[in-house]
Amino acid sequence: MDSVDRIAELLLHLSGDESVDFGEIDRALLAGVRCSEIALAQQKILDAGLEVDELRLLWKNNRGVLPDLGAKLRGEIEDGHILQRVLAEHEMVLCFISDLNEVNSKIQQLDYGSSSTEEIRRLAHIVGHLVSSEQHCEREEQVIFPELDKCGFYELLKVVSYQHSRISKKYHVLNSLIWDVDDTDFDKFKSRLEELTGYLVAAVRTHVFIETNVIYPLALELISDKKVWARMKGVCNQIGYCGFDAC
Repeated sequence: MDSVDRIAELLLHLSGDESVDFGEIDRALLAGVRCSEIALAQQKILDAGLEVDELRLLWKNNRGVLPDLGAKLRGEIEDGHILQRVLAEHEMVLCFISDLNEVNSKIQQLDYGSSSTEEIRRLAHIVGHLVSSEQHCEREEQVIFPELDKCGFYELLKVVSYQHSRISKKYHVLNSLIWDVDDTDFDKFKSRLEELTGYLVAAVRTHVFIETNVIYPLALELISDKKVWARMKGVCNQIGYCGFDAC
């Protein structure tokens, strides 16, 4: 059994809540394996029917035995690589999603709020950053994903592109809700905010997980020509960074 099949087997056992005895050989395998091999193993169990969010929770709940793939991937990337920027932006997006979750909890405790309320103003600030993150998705869709598509990962990329579309739509719905806060019954505002926040927190965390754990390790392995990465970086530089600088 090769390393990809063994990792897939271990992950399937963990996903089934089975007791898994990670011996020294398996621990050494997980510690020393390349990100691309783990990504291929995860692709196998996704193809076998495991849901993406189930896979994310599997990694979250087994941090003691499973490696931090984000850190592992960063360790495999040379300085100045385009994926350094992508992964850094992922971390920023996750920070803003955590902030969104936090400020929503505070707003849910308010009896009244308006555009001048501190929590609403903070909410608007956070959502403005999330809307700006669409530049990040634009780079992925227009520059990086087409190269992976050539390698035969159309179905996986279709799922990720759909996530981009749904998340972007919810960002804009949330932004419109905030702009209309003074003309909206506050209880209705809170209810809609709770609904949108619940969706976005789960959807964005799952989306970032699949890109960090599967998409980009595969990209790093399969796109081996440095000239291709250099060309992609040039196009990405033209598109620019996400609008995270206006803090």
